[in-house]
Amino acid sequence: MNLAVTQLEYFRKDRNEIMDCLDQKLILFLQNLASSIYPIPNSFTDEVSLKRWIENAEIEALILSGGGNVGESVARDHMERLLINHAINQDIPLIGICRGMQAIILYFGGSIAAKTGHVKTRHEMLFKNKPIEVNSFHDFCIDDQTIEFNVLARAEDGTIESVSHKEHQILGIMWHPERDEPFQACDLNLFGNFIRGDKL
Repeated sequence: MNLAVTQLEYFRKDRNEIMDCLDQKLILFLQNLASSIYPIPNSFTDEVSLKRWIENAEIEALILSGGGNVGESVARDHMERLLINHAINQDIPLIGICRGMQAIILYFGGSIAAKTGHVKTRHEMLFKNKPIEVNSFHDFCIDDQTIEFNVLARAEDGTIESVSHKEHQILGIMWHPERDEPFQACDLNLFGNFIRGDKL
């Protein structure tokens, strides 16, 4: 299976360079699920060229990575909206991690709100009524998941931690599976099963 994953946009002021960055741990996590991982550049501005790139690479699933906040990079925000639209139109599995889940919710008309107590910590939650512990690194939470999504998980404080779309193969999670050492079997199973077509 070939996966494509979005990247953080980083401006290096001393060299006047705009670079795309990706946590190596996420690549290591995804290598457990796919034969090839393709980082997506933030330079795509139209859906036609993005679609051509995806088709040429024979991408079978898309990952919206975490890192940063929605609104910090116009190019990344635009490109990820194109990706979400492409995933819907081409029926490609899409998973959003943390910021990626926020981008998905905003695409479908939901909203996010600032949240305290969810940065550099771990907390318990119920995922499909099963208790698990996850890491947490986000400044914003899902304020409105929209009626188009099922809520899969909530933290102890009621914060929405995971959703799935009711019609499309789209999943969002607010924790970072790549930041656990070792990687959790439940996360590997969740990602692996979902990108292969399991419904949640």
